[in-house]
Amino acid sequence: MIVKKAKTDATIFAKNLLEANFDIDWTIVRSGSCMKMLVLTFQHNLEWSMNVDSTLNKIKPKLFLLKKDMEKDQFLKIATAQLYSLLYYASQLWLNKTLKAPYWVKLRLLRYRLLCGVVKDYKQKRF
Repeated sequence: MIVKKAKTDATIFAKNLLEANFDIDWTIVRSGSCMKMLVLTFQHNLEWSMNVDSTLNKIKPKLFLLKKDMEKDQFLKIATAQLYSLLYYASQLWLNKTLKAPYWVKLRLLRYRLLCGVVKDYKQKRF
């Protein structure tokens, strides 16, 4: 496997941000506060707020593509394939106790919006 130096990121996992420079084949790679790998955003302090925010920003535009007049099974298939798969990708890593409360709320609100689409009741306040 060939490493593309221009696309290489590095981070040091610690409570406080630590910066270092790495030399890979005469190219300097600087460590930063976060790095992206396979769609996931790893932060130096292992908080997952940036990952949740980037995932929600990818999903929100797709919510408008779901039509309100779809059949229930069509809606569920599209929501599962296009939204839930993206939302919960690698959730075994980031969906844990270290995720802060505001991000749990954001995830619940998105699930709520999807469930409103399934039952076709957009005025209902709670389930």
